This record gives sequence, structure tokens and C-alpha cells, in this order.
Amino acid sequence: MFFSFRCNLRKIATERKENRDYLFGENGHGSSFGVSWEAMSIATDRILDEALQLPVAERARVAAELIASIDGPPDPGAEQAWAVEVERRARRSLVGESTSDDWGVVRQRISDKLRNR
Repeated sequence: MFFSFRCNLRKIATERKENRDYLFGENGHGSSFGVSWEAMSIATDRILDEALQLPVAERARVAAELIASIDGPPDPGAEQAWAVEVERRARRSLVGESTSDDWGVVRQRISDKLRNR
């Protein structure tokens, strides 16, 4: 599973230029800051190449920090809301009001849906 995920990420990484050309045009220009997308991608490619040389734990940390930077500031009420939701779900499960499926069954269902796309 991890190997397949890793291979898919490598495939995506090798298609960066084609995707960028599709999104921004073949010349790759058009930044509101006066910097071409091509020039920006050279720096991005260098950083990505260096990051890929890091040990797995450090790559995971870099990835988490990058995702967090895109996500924006944390919602001040989110943690409390999730705590309430987890408590609600646990109570429903304990009194038999909710049903669940085995992870293997769910994983197979997801896999089947993805394969039939």
C-alpha cells in the first residue's frame, strides 16, 4: 500500500511541468509579482529535490508544516467541537445506536469504487 502511494506521488512529481503548462500556458509566465512561473518552479524543484533526500521522519515534518501553512490559522472552536462529536459518537456506539463496518470491508469498498472510476 505505502509503495503504491509512493509510486503515485513520484508519478505526480514527474508530471509537474506538464501540469504547470496546462494550468498556466506553455510559456509559464503570468505571476502578479512579476516573476515567471518557470523561474519559481526552478526554485521549487530545487527545494523539492533537497527535501526528498531527507529521512522519512523529516520529510513527514516538512510535509505537515507545508500543509499547515496552506490550511490557515486554526479554528479556535474546532478542538472543542471535535471533543463533543467524539463523545457523542462514543455514547451512540456504546448504547448500540450506531453501527460500524470492519476496516477490511470498508477498505475493499473504497478500493472497488476507485477501481471503477
